[in-house]
Amino acid sequence: MSQGMKSNAARQRIFGRTDEELLDGLDDLVRDAVRGDSRAVGIIAVVYGPMLNDEARDELGPTWEEESADVLQTMFLAMCEGRMLFPSIRGAAIPWMQRTVREIARKWVRQREEEAGPGAAE
Repeated sequence: MSQGMKSNAARQRIFGRTDEELLDGLDDLVRDAVRGDSRAVGIIAVVYGPMLNDEARDELGPTWEEESADVLQTMFLAMCEGRMLFPSIRGAAIPWMQRTVREIARKWVRQREEEAGPGAAE
């Protein structure tokens, strides 16, 4: 192994990957998750779950915020079952996950309000 290769490997370990490489890796992780890779879904749940839970709580509002974990579970289950589509846009992983969990939360609220009937949310 040449000296140049050793220094590049050391530099990679010390300084880590570039922002682009990190974004590409995250995009790959989300792409794997939406194709049903439960390991990828688990990693997303552990690493991004708190952020996504905050997004869900914000979208659910004070009336339904306690159901944010159910919203996340709905999203993660849909990923595991391969029922989601992830766009082929570089760096889209985090905005896509935030937007998706908010959409699920909005649907959750509509469904709960319909079940409760008119005037129940007041």
